[in-house]
Amino acid sequence: MPDMRNIVIPRMTAPEKSRAYAPQLLPKLTELLTTPLTDKEQAGGSMAEERYERIAVRGTSEQCQEFFQGDVYWTSLFYHNPPAFLTNGAPIVLPTEQRVKHILTGTSHKPDEKVGPWPVPADQKEFSVEKVAINAVMAGCKPEHMPAILAAAEMMATPAKSRVSSRLGGAHTLVGVISGPMGQELMLSTEQFSGVGYRANHSMRYAMELIGRNAIGHWGVRGEGTGGFFAEDIEHSPWTPLGADSGFKEGDNVFTLCVANAPNERWISPAWYRAHGRFLEKLVPELGNLGNSLACTVIIHPSVANDLADKGMSKEDVRQWLWDNTTETMGHYRDRTWFGIMNSLQRREGPFNRSEIFDLPDDAIIHTYKSPEMIQIIVAGIPMEFGYVAGGPLWLPAELMTSIDKWK
Repeated sequence: MPDMRNIVIPRMTAPEKSRAYAPQLLPKLTELLTTPLTDKEQAGGSMAEERYERIAVRGTSEQCQEFFQGDVYWTSLFYHNPPAFLTNGAPIVLPTEQRVKHILTGTSHKPDEKVGPWPVPADQKEFSVEKVAINAVMAGCKPEHMPAILAAAEMMATPAKSRVSSRLGGAHTLVGVISGPMGQELMLSTEQFSGVGYRANHSMRYAMELIGRNAIGHWGVRGEGTGGFFAEDIEHSPWTPLGADSGFKEGDNVFTLCVANAPNERWISPAWYRAHGRFLEKLVPELGNLGNSLACTVIIHPSVANDLADKGMSKEDVRQWLWDNTTETMGHYRDRTWFGIMNSLQRREGPFNRSEIFDLPDDAIIHTYKSPEMIQIIVAGIPMEFGYVAGGPLWLPAELMTSIDKWK
């Protein structure tokens, strides 16, 4: 329905503000529903299925780069200077037929095999192992990166019930995390989350962004799309790997797609920690200050994790301690910037449901997070910055994990 009428309803954070807009919106809505349809609006027919040729363009290297970095007409509806459509605006490795065939040697799966569960939302396109390979080549990946990239593509294609909107202008950040021996085999950094300076981290992060643009929707047009790609430091961690926490076996290679809504980042000073020896105590206010408090992930450096383990604390103990000590009044919770969104998600059936708290008085003490399971812990990071805290509404690794090994 290309000419369907529409009305824009402002996104409000409080029910009373939304109700104030109703008298203004109702006449407009009524007019759109009752005004007779024009000839153009009544026109019917079938829209042709959009198909792309396997080889998109021929020409010189410069002409091909220009094609991939060019814009498309509809982006001008949102931007005065339309952004690149198929890339993030940076030069790419041209996906020649020879290069695509070479990178496909990194997986035993057939090029035309479909990736991800289907059907997907209407604004997403079905894509194959070969299409993932094309984007991986563009990002500078190697054949040995393919299993992890395919695992990432699988999770990115998961239906929207466990995912945030991938439409243009989203404020969400994607972070890919590899847990298992493959991290060391690929020489993935466990310290540089953004991947800057590390070939494997950077290329695989870029591949996720390109897959998002060219197969899923339009992640990252605002520069907030793919936030990083790194490996869990299983070599120096005293605790079970991230994958083993969610039912995989130790030694399995597991990919986790972390989805965060405008994540907050907090670092704990090494000097402060060494002087006072209180790491978890310092994390408590940081967890409590996250604007969107549905779930969070704490990334702890191995040195601190080992200190905590020496005190007899398991990962479950740390998670429980943080949950026990992260509390606030219901009044403070209601004053949160994202309370309207949290309110909506927490009244639905599902993992975030907390309908029992909303009738409590403002002075009632509640836990910031529904349960200890809403606090995820990953052992990684650089020695100079011990703690990293990020919050997101859909950062639930148990739902967002898949095996990398099955894509070999």
